[in-house]
Amino acid sequence: MHAILSLEPDRRSRILGSLITTDLPLTSQTARARKSMVKVVLFLGLILLVIAAVVLRWMATLPPDFLLPPVVHGREAPAAPSPDAPTPPRADAPPTLLVPADLRGHRAGAEERERYAMALETEADLAALARALATQARSGDADAAAALSALHRRCSYALRVPQAGPGATPDGKTAPPYLSNPNAKRCAGLGPPGELTALNLLSSAEAWRRTAAQLGHASSRLSAPLRGSGPVTAEELAMRATVVELLHAHDYRTLTDNISALAQLTHPRLLLAWQVTLCALQPQREPNPRSPIFDRCASRFAGDLTQLSPRELRALTGQQAEILQALESGLEPLWRRPDELGDAR
Repeated sequence: MHAILSLEPDRRSRILGSLITTDLPLTSQTARARKSMVKVVLFLGLILLVIAAVVLRWMATLPPDFLLPPVVHGREAPAAPSPDAPTPPRADAPPTLLVPADLRGHRAGAEERERYAMALETEADLAALARALATQARSGDADAAAALSALHRRCSYALRVPQAGPGATPDGKTAPPYLSNPNAKRCAGLGPPGELTALNLLSSAEAWRRTAAQLGHASSRLSAPLRGSGPVTAEELAMRATVVELLHAHDYRTLTDNISALAQLTHPRLLLAWQVTLCALQPQREPNPRSPIFDRCASRFAGDLTQLSPRELRALTGQQAEILQALESGLEPLWRRPDELGDAR
């Protein structure tokens, strides 16, 4: 500035005038920029106010006791259960039974069991049949409880997928055969078709199976889920005892009906040998063409035998001899060992 003042008056006036003319445009641009920034800030503030108003209005619709789950050590802790929520079953809780635990069970007669089996195949309204069987089961009838388990399991499969109408699909075309389950109409009274109904029916089937086992139904005891490897559990020991009881009672037909469980309790490679041996031990019955339940013991494995080589047939004969010898000692030599995985003995 001192250098400018020391200049001649004319030259000094020209320099100061040029500075004034160049400062004016810069000041005007800065003012406009500041005004634009203020407008942007005000616009953003308005948007934030609108969002806050919407959030407050939404929070006003929430229930008064609405709370977020508490945070423990940086993770969300599980919310406290509602006092009205059912208590989940403990891992060591006894299995669910649909009759009093102290109810004395009994087996139905042969004719009654045949009638239950026929009703499962021919009854048009399985919901009505389920109510009748439940009345019998609650009086201690183990076979009625077992029939109820089979009924609910069958209807679970029938109602798992919504069925197309007769000859029609949503697009108006003819329904393919696989969409028409013959039991769907018979099971209609047990719930609407769909996955939820199927799961509920499966749960009921398992509950009735446990109930039938509690009432003394041997097949229901042998139908329990079996791991087939690892340590021998208390449930597996109970299934072994049931097999021995059936052998002492010469009830080879019930054992044949549960041949898969018997093979798992001993060894899977003995499946066909068990089938042939038990079928030979059964008294032969005359088939009844009027009943869909007549004995088809030999037909269960006849096709398997025709596919065996001479060497495999000799091995099968040796396995049969092994089974017959073990029957004399209560099957002790044949029971699955705790470390056995089912691949080789």
